[in-house]
Amino acid sequence: MKCPCLRRDTALSSVSNRHYDIIVIGGGSAGITAAKFAATFDKSVALIESSKLGGDCTWTGCVPSKTILSISKRVYNWRKMNEKFGSLNNDEIDDSQYRMLMDVKRQIDKNRQRIYDHDDSPEVMQSLGIDVIEGSARFLDSKTVDVTSDSSSSSQLTAKYGIVVATGAIPQILDIQGLGQGKYWTYENVWNDFFVDLEQSKPKPLKDSTVIVVGGGPVGCELSQAISRLGCSVILVSKSDKLLPSGEEIASSELQNVFEKEDIDVLCGESAVSVTR
Repeated sequence: MKCPCLRRDTALSSVSNRHYDIIVIGGGSAGITAAKFAATFDKSVALIESSKLGGDCTWTGCVPSKTILSISKRVYNWRKMNEKFGSLNNDEIDDSQYRMLMDVKRQIDKNRQRIYDHDDSPEVMQSLGIDVIEGSARFLDSKTVDVTSDSSSSSQLTAKYGIVVATGAIPQILDIQGLGQGKYWTYENVWNDFFVDLEQSKPKPLKDSTVIVVGGGPVGCELSQAISRLGCSVILVSKSDKLLPSGEEIASSELQNVFEKEDIDVLCGESAVSVTR
């Protein structure tokens, strides 16, 4: 299930022109950058998007992940200082942790909306002379696409110079036995569902909530550390024999040491094969 933030809150532009210099398919960070760049050279541009402009970077990647990393670091440092110098124990601060979670979610939502309004919205694109077109594109030939909207209406667009394909990616749902029988999160819906699901688990102490993260790449490591620092117990399962398998060896080693110090359980060289509840 996609994050609710990816649903369009308004319909995008209808087709005002059928012939463009450049057509861009995909309104994420790459597609928006290409469209804006072409527009600076006074080229006519059509930007086709089937969901909401902004893509992973604004809604499910860079902006929310860096927001939660920044906030969770402050939460973690506060907790450690409180353990060392404060008068509250962990049980006494559990209630406030649930309020803190919803504050974190509100800050993530606020930052995403701010970036969208300032850089990514249809109004911003239109102010630059870019036509934003709602729908899914299908190639008819190397310079012609057929665009079908949610209402099933279609239009054919042609590009004088070429078509940029910047359609991005979607989460890969792993073939894990029992996974579909319950709720799980992907990098798309975790920014909403993690907070909602945890908030609904009250009055269970936050520290007694265990989150299993499958994948030891950058996204899995970021989420593992952020969720752990917010107060949950985290187990990270990585099929690779080290964290950040495509990165430098020293980065993997240092991150492994940090995770051990922060009580994140890391299982490298292991695969998740089944889920039971």
